[in-house]
Amino acid sequence: MCLILVAWNHHPHFPLIVISNRDEFYQRPTQIPHFWVDQATIYAGRDLQAEGTWLGVNRFKQFAAVTNYRDPSRLKTNVESRGQLTAQFLRHDQSLDDYLNHLKTKADYYNDFNLILYDQQQLVCFESKSKQSHTLSSGIYGLSNHFLDTPWPKVTSSKKKFNQLLTHWPDGTNTLNDLQIEQRYLSQLSDILSDETIYPDSELPHTGMPLDIERRLSAAFIKSDDYGTRATTVVIGNQTGDFLFYEKQYGVNGMFEGETCRIVTHLEVN
Repeated sequence: MCLILVAWNHHPHFPLIVISNRDEFYQRPTQIPHFWVDQATIYAGRDLQAEGTWLGVNRFKQFAAVTNYRDPSRLKTNVESRGQLTAQFLRHDQSLDDYLNHLKTKADYYNDFNLILYDQQQLVCFESKSKQSHTLSSGIYGLSNHFLDTPWPKVTSSKKKFNQLLTHWPDGTNTLNDLQIEQRYLSQLSDILSDETIYPDSELPHTGMPLDIERRLSAAFIKSDDYGTRATTVVIGNQTGDFLFYEKQYGVNGMFEGETCRIVTHLEVN
């Protein structure tokens, strides 16, 4: 996944609002969001090559998402898939703090990553390169393939659009059921990340990739014959720990393939 926007405690009825684009090779086999057969409390898409996920929720009021940190000079071979990091967190009703301590000891077993974790009480971003975790205060955040809120053009532009849309939240959509029935607003949220703008070379980051690839990756929504945005996902969490999970799926050259929308209710854990 290459771009995540998060609004945390920014809306009075929905403490967590997330929009994300997953960018991946089209040939990599993937399942659309579903409750996993081997872990029925997880609702997420699934990478069938490594059995993990880039983003998901569970019935224990938790959310997790991962992005790669882009630096080809630091790539390691024969390491575990970063999609396992989200799956491991979501598999159990575990303490966020305990999992962060686990990450500090295991981060080197993976290529560099950024991980966003949520347990209804806290929203945290863990950066493996520095092995630092940041407990986030109320606000709007953007994360691509560098550190949190690094001002890459697509991050800055998308955050501005996100803030503008949240400022004009429509009346009468204050429950997840409202949003599921009136999906127009969910489409407006997902459309924020449909921007195909390729930014000028002078504004591009220098991550060690060839210039033609940096150009292609500068867009919020990436299209090509082999690699691009496979899914745009909206996750909205309410005050009781339920989530609305809305996703649009795409194929080669950004061809629309379908959409899913579901409310994931929490379990009462004593």
